[in-house]
Amino acid sequence: MMPDWRTSSPASPGDDGTEAVRRIVSALVPSVGGLRPVLDWHLGERGGMSRARLAVAVGRALGLPEACSLRLAAVAQAVHEASLLLDDISDRCEVRRDRPAAWVRFGTDLAMLAGVRLLNSAHRLTVDMAADGRVPVGVAASVGALVEEALDGQATELAGASGCWADYDWVVARKTGALMVLAVALPARAAELDAGRVTWLTAVASRIGMAYQIADDIADGAFEACAWADAPPSPAERLADLRGAIARDLDRPSDPVAAALRSFAESLFP
Repeated sequence: MMPDWRTSSPASPGDDGTEAVRRIVSALVPSVGGLRPVLDWHLGERGGMSRARLAVAVGRALGLPEACSLRLAAVAQAVHEASLLLDDISDRCEVRRDRPAAWVRFGTDLAMLAGVRLLNSAHRLTVDMAADGRVPVGVAASVGALVEEALDGQATELAGASGCWADYDWVVARKTGALMVLAVALPARAAELDAGRVTWLTAVASRIGMAYQIADDIADGAFEACAWADAPPSPAERLADLRGAIARDLDRPSDPVAAALRSFAESLFP
């Protein structure tokens, strides 16, 4: 029999849970062996922890036990950290969080293995939680499915899309959107929400992920070499449309989950 997820543990006021999540992710790393220095280096400088913040906020809004919310957030954050390790290699990005990327510091092979190790560790954590009866079995399957989507998006981008908004959207919905979806799908499935509610939550999270990527690409000047981006809608117009859709989706004053998502979106797009 599954536990009653409506019984939640109290959280400290103002604590977004990210420090606890960081400790859980670090504990996934083997204490000995060749990967420990690589992952210590990569995880040593924390980023915005946005996926962790989102997962914790949604878990709390759904009334999950605090320990469950934090562990699911650690899964989402670990998958994101793995994607950064692998992206830096494929993009030949030499700097991550204001210091040399892991592949520059330790070599491509070790950085790649560290990324694969984190992916496996994240999946194993959800399997262990399911085995202990903390979450439904389907939660672990969600991790695998969304990681597959993210890998498909990254591979398609590397292979070279033909160049239009439809192609961009397809790639970003998987490469970035899937990892944002993971942060809400895990607590939603742990709370055993009905399928319609899960579909709504994941659709909103996907839009947030796409808007986040477009904003990032605008800031990086990534659209400057794209001839197709000169035709309407412009990247700025596309971003505005997505932000408007997100605001309409989350216009549910009495819904605590919508409030959590709205607060998160506002932190990304002030």
